[in-house]
Amino acid sequence: MNMEIVISAVLLAVFSALAAIMLLGKGDFLIKKHIRESQKYNIHRLRVIHAATFILVCIAMILVLCLPEKQHIAILVIVPAAIVLAILQFTWAKRE
Repeated sequence: MNMEIVISAVLLAVFSALAAIMLLGKGDFLIKKHIRESQKYNIHRLRVIHAATFILVCIAMILVLCLPEKQHIAILVIVPAAIVLAILQFTWAKRE
């Protein structure tokens, strides 16, 4: 087994676990402290956005593992989605 595949599989498991932790509400340590304490953001929505980010990374890694000759597909998937998630973090998750 190729070492790159092993490392990718381990990272895939880590990011999947982080997404599950965020969705269960136990991953607030991943949200910056000044954002948690500012009361300007809806923490539940931030958890969803962070979990979606980890799931997005998992999808990109699966694409790279399954289609090694078409790694550019992962970039085409992850970059626009990461931009949308960053925008959502400062718009949808903000308290009114």
